Amino acid sequence: MSFTTAIGYLQTLDLVDMSADLATDARWLAKMSAFFKQHDLNNDGFLTLEEILDFHVKRQAEQTGASKEITHNLTVAVTMFFSAAGFRPGKKITIDEFVEGCSKLAKEENMSRAKGEKLLIEYWTDAFFDLVDLNKDGGISQEELDALFVNCGVLDPGTSRSTFETCDIDKDGKITREEFALKNYLFWCTAEDKSIANLYGDNLQFC
Repeated sequence: MSFTTAIGYLQTLDLVDMSADLATDARWLAKMSAFFKQHDLNNDGFLTLEEILDFHVKRQAEQTGASKEITHNLTVAVTMFFSAAGFRPGKKITIDEFVEGCSKLAKEENMSRAKGEKLLIEYWTDAFFDLVDLNKDGGISQEELDALFVNCGVLDPGTSRSTFETCDIDKDGKITREEFALKNYLFWCTAEDKSIANLYGDNLQFC
C-alpha cells in the first residue's frame, strides 16, 4: 500500500477531513497541545529542539544500538521537520509558537503532497523505520516495536500494542513505511483524530 493509495483509501472511508482549517480546529489543536505537554521534559512550559532530539533520537538510538549513520539520518530528519515549525538550537518555544509553527508546517506539507513531493514527515518516518526494523525485512513487527518503546520505558506493553494496531492499516502483522508515514501525516497535517488516537501512546490524550 503506497502513501498516496493509503490516503485515498482513508478519504473514501470518510476518515480524514482534508478541508479543515487546522489553526482553528479543536481536534488538531488538542493533538498539538498533547504532544507539547508530553515532550516538555522538564515541565517548564517551553519546548526545545534539544528536548525533541533527546526523546526521538538519543533515547531510541541508544536503546537499539543504532549505527552512527542511522543515528545521523534520524537526527537530520527530525531537525528538518521541527526546523520547518520554527525550532532552532537553544530556542525555547511556547505552546502558542508551537501551534503557529506546526500550522505553517502542515500547510507546507500539504502543498508538497499536492505537488507529489516527498514530505518532511516521510523523511522522519523513513529514518525512524530504519532504526526500528532490526532484522531489515521491510516491516516493523510488534516485537521490534516493543524492543524499542517498552524496553526504553516510553510505552508500556499494552500501549505499544495499541500503537502497533493503529499503524498496521491492512492488519497483516507488519507496519510498512507507507503505513507509518501515513499515520504520522494524519497526526501532524490533518484534523483526523479517531483513527490515530493511540499513535503516540495512551499517555498522549487528545480525544
